[in-house]
Amino acid sequence: MAYLNKQFSDIRITARKMRLSILLILIPFFSLKGQEIRYNLFIIDPCEDKIEKSDFFTMKKDSIEFVMYYLDDSTLLLPSFGVYELDSKFNAETKLVNVSKAINSDTLIAPRVQEFVVTHDKYAYRFKNCGKNSHGVEKSYYTDGSLRMMGSFKKGLAIGELKRFYENGEIKEIANYTKKGFQINSTQYHRNGEIRKISIYNKKGWLIKTSTYDDKGLLIEEWERDK
Repeated sequence: MAYLNKQFSDIRITARKMRLSILLILIPFFSLKGQEIRYNLFIIDPCEDKIEKSDFFTMKKDSIEFVMYYLDDSTLLLPSFGVYELDSKFNAETKLVNVSKAINSDTLIAPRVQEFVVTHDKYAYRFKNCGKNSHGVEKSYYTDGSLRMMGSFKKGLAIGELKRFYENGEIKEIANYTKKGFQINSTQYHRNGEIRKISIYNKKGWLIKTSTYDDKGLLIEEWERDK
């Protein structure tokens, strides 16, 4: 019986140690959960004069990208305060944000002029300004007022040269179109000015060849449509 009592005593001591170990593990876990920052991005639609939460954005800090898992409330959970790179997928806009107790959200303005994919049409795209086909020389801007895109249009089709820019004014892409609106080619650039991608199209505006480069100018991939 003495042996059994000692055995039960050892079991009780072991159980107490296990509970203490579990408690020590859970304390930092719940502490970290309590430190999470809830971050929201709002998009202003200048055409409809309304503002909505965005689901399509990521935040990056120290080379770690944070993505949204809870789409029901459009909230991104961040582990700590500090400077993050905000990347809005909805309107292709990036910016640095200093997240703090006072700043846990941001607001961007959607561009008035946007490109839309069109199916069952010989033209696979249309540019629209607040729902209407773009016509004449039109420009699109970032939230801070810097030029985003500039080109000439006819009934929603791009004519001649179309340029897209980064927020700092550097060239992002130069695309060329025929007088009938078919795309001829496009050259995309990295932020450091190096060529990122060259695309070639046939007379019907179908993509037939691409060459992709890294930010040091080295070719990393080529693709060509089978003839």
